[in-house]
Amino acid sequence: WSLFFTIIALFSMLFPIYQNQRDKGTLLAKLYAPFMLLALSVPLFMMGGNVRPILAVIAIATGGFILWRRFQSNASPS
Repeated sequence: WSLFFTIIALFSMLFPIYQNQRDKGTLLAKLYAPFMLLALSVPLFMMGGNVRPILAVIAIATGGFILWRRFQSNASPS
């Protein structure tokens, strides 16, 4: 649990920077949410049990999907 809350604290400290960059469309703004989900999946896997690893897989899938959608929208010509 301590690693989980440490990661949340780290991303909470970076959140004001993310808010400033969100409207500008910078790389930090695109990577913040997916990286937070991917980082939180690590302690969820480490906790064991039945539900937490499933939540970790969902977090990884969601983070990967968000990354794919954000960079897919940039690759398509408009």
